[in-house]
Amino acid sequence: MGDGCIKINWYYESVYYNKENTLINAMIEDIKSVFGEMKVSVRLDRGTKCLRVPNIIGLIIVTMFGEVGTLKARIPQGILESSEDIKLAFLSAYFDDEGTVDIKHPLARYYTSNEMTSNSLVELLVSVGIKPGSGKTKYIAKGQNVLCTTLI
Repeated sequence: MGDGCIKINWYYESVYYNKENTLINAMIEDIKSVFGEMKVSVRLDRGTKCLRVPNIIGLIIVTMFGEVGTLKARIPQGILESSEDIKLAFLSAYFDDEGTVDIKHPLARYYTSNEMTSNSLVELLVSVGIKPGSGKTKYIAKGQNVLCTTLI
C-alpha cells in the first residue's frame, strides 16, 4: 500500500520506492520470508531507490486481493478481521512508510491520497485501542489530492 505499485498493464511489474535503505531492506526481507529466495533489483530512479521484484508476485497479490493502485488500494479484509498482533504488525509497516511524528508538538500523522484507505486505517486503529484525532486535512501535492490524518 504505501509507496509501491503493481503495473497491471506492464505484466504485473511490481515496484516499491523509498529513500530509506532500512525500509528497502525490510521490504526485501519481508518478500523473501513470504515468497522464498528470489532475484530482486534495486536501482535509483530520480534520486529514490526503486525495488523491483518478479512479476509473479504482482500477479499473486492482485489475484488474492484484487486490483490495486493509488485510488483503488484497500486494507485487505483479512487484516481488518485478523488478530491484534497482525493488525499491529500491519500498522507498524504502514506507518514506517507513510507516517510522520512531530516531536516539537506531540503529533503523529499519516498521509494517503485515498480516503477509503484513510477510513479503513481509522477503523483498524480503533480496533486496537488507538483513537485517532478528528483532524483530517486535504491538500494537493505533486498534482495529487492528499489526505493527512492526525492521530494524537
